[in-house]
Amino acid sequence: MDVKQVLGSGRRARKAAMLGVALVTGLAAGEAISMRTGVAAEADAGLLRMAQADPMRGLGRASNFDEEPSIDDLARSRTRTDRILDGSQAEAGKWPSMAAIFIQRQGEKPFNFCGGTVISERWILTAAHCAAAMKKQSNASFFIREGTNDLNGGSKNDVQVAEIVAHPDYDGSKTLNDVALLRLAGAAKSPRQSLASGPLMGQLVVPDRKGTVIGFGATSEGGDASSQLMQVDVPVVKQNRCQEVYGNDRITNANYCAGYDKGGKDSCQGDSGGPMFVPGRNGEFLQVGVVSWGKGCGRPNLPGVYASVGHFERWIRERVSDADFQVQQGPEKPVVAGTEQALGTVTQGAQTTDKPSQNAQVKVEIVQGPRLKVGQFLDIRVISSVSGRLALFNQDSNGRSYQIFPSKGMPSGQENGAIARIDAGRLLGVPSAKQRQQGFRFQVTPPVGPNRLIALVLPERVKVDDVLGRYADGSDIPNLDQMLAELVDREVRTRGIQAVKVEAPTDRAVSEFEYEIVQ
Repeated sequence: MDVKQVLGSGRRARKAAMLGVALVTGLAAGEAISMRTGVAAEADAGLLRMAQADPMRGLGRASNFDEEPSIDDLARSRTRTDRILDGSQAEAGKWPSMAAIFIQRQGEKPFNFCGGTVISERWILTAAHCAAAMKKQSNASFFIREGTNDLNGGSKNDVQVAEIVAHPDYDGSKTLNDVALLRLAGAAKSPRQSLASGPLMGQLVVPDRKGTVIGFGATSEGGDASSQLMQVDVPVVKQNRCQEVYGNDRITNANYCAGYDKGGKDSCQGDSGGPMFVPGRNGEFLQVGVVSWGKGCGRPNLPGVYASVGHFERWIRERVSDADFQVQQGPEKPVVAGTEQALGTVTQGAQTTDKPSQNAQVKVEIVQGPRLKVGQFLDIRVISSVSGRLALFNQDSNGRSYQIFPSKGMPSGQENGAIARIDAGRLLGVPSAKQRQQGFRFQVTPPVGPNRLIALVLPERVKVDDVLGRYADGSDIPNLDQMLAELVDREVRTRGIQAVKVEAPTDRAVSEFEYEIVQ
């Protein structure tokens, strides 16, 4: 069969798995998708057991208004135990875009001093005060560590930093406009983190709404810094209240506060430059903040301060053209309204829960990015924080839909095609590495225009193989809304609770990826 020939003989291989994308065979074996590869030096725990930090310094964040923290200041601050008050270890697959920033000095072991997020395969979003500290170093290099919840674990990937770009209006004396970008020398393997746009910030960052901050922190009094990724939930503080605490000159449209009046929980549990997330429309976590500064850590009436991601949307877009800014809540076209309603039932309660960090997460994206040319080959990757039954669909702006996974069109050793399952924390490639080796790929075909991928993960207890088997041959789904509604109804019936009760989605998740096909 010709390399570019669409599988077209028989019902089992008659259709491509998705609209605008044809499943083809006969290609040479390709490299397997993986975000958990590579070997790198371990963090130096000894360097993190230095003297206790100045109590007026935030833990891994700036707080001294008169002096910017150095890299050693940031490293020393990691020994304080109040970083993990009421925090918890993050689940595998929950925060796949998290990155730790390391310094490598000649003759010394590397150590982590700041955090960031992968927003493009070549770019990391972090704090400007981290970037300022990096620029002051001579005879040192930097790299990011991605794809792991354990900095000392075996599965991780390190990428060198090639360029440090702090915001041009960064004010170190007030820690204002505290955002920066790191350009990588090689490609990151982690999924891009979705960001909240400027208009969307007003809907998501509202007083008392809970968000989640993550980072690597200490675990015992005077003990070593933890290699484990930690998470904590904190509420957004009213802007005028934040200004009363820190002053109008330090709290502007460029930042906001989050924390409890009684203290205890704080962003000190995250490194400088690390992210703050708030659940979006379908429960997906959108990054709304960058850990910036604060007085102490977890002190009563002294909330943490975060740089507002949406405020810097234009600046970020100018440098990172494929940054994934989510623009609005709700469907853009009426044709997908029914789909949104069904998906919303799955993730109902995600935005109102007091513990958003407990929400399950699934992330789907196309490795080659959101803009594809006709004839181009593509790969899909999915990662989930919970194990369960996985279904992937594609839908265009006119509502025409296909099922991508599970699929009978790709060999899996199963009579009915690939098993509709995903394991927590394990990256799933579609096609898989084995299928790629056998020559199966997706190729972009007309028509041109907007498309979106939809990933749905349901608990193992939900019996859905019969439903997903109906269109596993790649044929058109006559009514995706109806099919999703049937899947969702089966899930709801298994919860064992009254229908009127809203239960946070801790074992089920939805993700969408919008992309465009061009000539």
